[in-house]
Amino acid sequence: MKNINYILARDEEKNSIFSKYCSILNSLDEKIQITINNTTVNVEDLAEKVLIKNKTNFEELRDEYNEILKEKIYESKNRTAKKELFLTLTTMANNVETAHERLMSMYNNLSTQFKKLGSDIKNISAEEVIESLYYILNPGKRELKDFRIDNLFAKGMSVKDLIAPPSFKFKINHFQMGDNLVRCLFVKDLATSLKDTFIHDILELPFSVTITMHIEPIESAKAVDFLRKKLTNLETNKLQYTKRDRFNLNPYIPYELRKAIEETNKLLDELTSKNKKMFDVSIYMAIYADSYEELNERTLKLINTCKRHLVIINTLNHQQEEAFASVLPIGYNKVGIKRTLLTDSTAIFMPYSMDDILDDDGFYYGINQITKGLIILNRKKLENPAGFILGRPRSGKSFAAKREIINVLLSTDDDILVVDPEGEYITLCENFGGEVIRISTDSENYINPFDISEDYGAGENPVMTKSEFILGFCESLLGSLKAVDKSIIDRCVKLTYSKYENANIKIDDMPTLKDFYNILIKQPEAEAKDIALALELYVNGSLNMFSHRTNVDVKNRFTVFNIRDLGKQLKGIGMLMVLDFIWNRLCTNWEKKKRTWVYIDEFYMFSLTNM
Repeated sequence: MKNINYILARDEEKNSIFSKYCSILNSLDEKIQITINNTTVNVEDLAEKVLIKNKTNFEELRDEYNEILKEKIYESKNRTAKKELFLTLTTMANNVETAHERLMSMYNNLSTQFKKLGSDIKNISAEEVIESLYYILNPGKRELKDFRIDNLFAKGMSVKDLIAPPSFKFKINHFQMGDNLVRCLFVKDLATSLKDTFIHDILELPFSVTITMHIEPIESAKAVDFLRKKLTNLETNKLQYTKRDRFNLNPYIPYELRKAIEETNKLLDELTSKNKKMFDVSIYMAIYADSYEELNERTLKLINTCKRHLVIINTLNHQQEEAFASVLPIGYNKVGIKRTLLTDSTAIFMPYSMDDILDDDGFYYGINQITKGLIILNRKKLENPAGFILGRPRSGKSFAAKREIINVLLSTDDDILVVDPEGEYITLCENFGGEVIRISTDSENYINPFDISEDYGAGENPVMTKSEFILGFCESLLGSLKAVDKSIIDRCVKLTYSKYENANIKIDDMPTLKDFYNILIKQPEAEAKDIALALELYVNGSLNMFSHRTNVDVKNRFTVFNIRDLGKQLKGIGMLMVLDFIWNRLCTNWEKKKRTWVYIDEFYMFSLTNM
């Protein structure tokens, strides 16, 4: 099961999720088991996920950054947890084929409904099942690497050899499992009203815990019949008290009996008129520790957390083995301690809390302010890896961007392009050997608007695509263009590139705005002369910054465009030039199957009203 951020949702969203979850429970015809395994991540595995590997030449910077990350790992080592949600479907059948058919029907139905919920369920492979059982049976151990079942068989091993801990030693109220002590508990009594944060609050405890809920639907007809018989017995008991005190107008009826009759009538009404179902529900918990004192301490914290919700839990004395078998996500309720609950009372044990992000090959993005665990995200795995960094002024938006840039520089070979309107990234760029391109009227850094490559335009005709850009370039400089002006400009662009076959030329041989200007002058139309005259300020005049050949390292993997000193009059054309350069690099890297990270700081400054 895929976790969702239920705790962070607004009240309306929570109500919607709760209602849909109730609908899922009402659709059940067979038993299910929901298991939540909340395991604190092994420190060595966490360090392997977070620390920067030796992939670059910036050893000193990498080591310094890793020291900072180590501090964060140490601070959150008991808070960074891996939450896994398992949905185990069970059925009774005479043969395997019938069982498989029923289970697939259940799976297809539930899959559709969980998608509406915002979650998802998927079949897991045999290897994934074994890995999950391994982590539950061996808490705190390192992750399995490149595990395959056929490799086990080739070594003469069975699955049990892999997942089983070194030993089990069961005692009255706990047991030893390898190097760990484990205690299993069960929910004994519930409050009349319960908050939907009950499961979440348990998962927030700073230690590993496994929670299992066995949910078995009761046929509506049987449930109604059971309640009617129960109500009949209760009314009979009430009648006996009435007969004993028949001379009293208000005979004494015990409070417990009156309350039981009231609740049974309410349950019967909800079953028959409010589209609810009845379930037998068993809830078990397993906690893990390294010592008996620590186990008792964690047990007390768990009991106190449950007491805050008016929930009573007890240790399963003399039943630890059976209880742990019931905790494992294998659909086996060996203890069988059940409570009868209606749909909404069952749904209140919401398995969703927060979707902790611990991606493989991810970057460190900070501390989760709710769970206090690390956030390790691999944006490349997202359906849409683009994003915004939002926040109040001076809240650290640029710092967050720089931290991610450092991760990219030290961990990958990807290219990074930054549009920097306030000169905040210059020092970072220089320290990592990047190229700072300062775009202004008095700058000695030049980018030629007529630069072109074979990859320009993402596989389209590069000259045709460049012609579209030059039209936009001229319109930004000269204002609105007439149809005849556009035709002349398009013709002159093609003439400018006519002597270059397939744009296969070196950067030093590229045509420039001056070449384009000279071709314009030679055209017979009067409109061409007007366009050339309007461009003269930008070719031979004081704003000729775009009439030179490129003289900066356009292939540097870390390039910052410093546009802080770009005047308002040239901001539009300057940004057009930068975006064309970025597009050109993106097309080139796409062909090379190379990732490009583009950062535009102070994005609001580039709205159409400012350009």
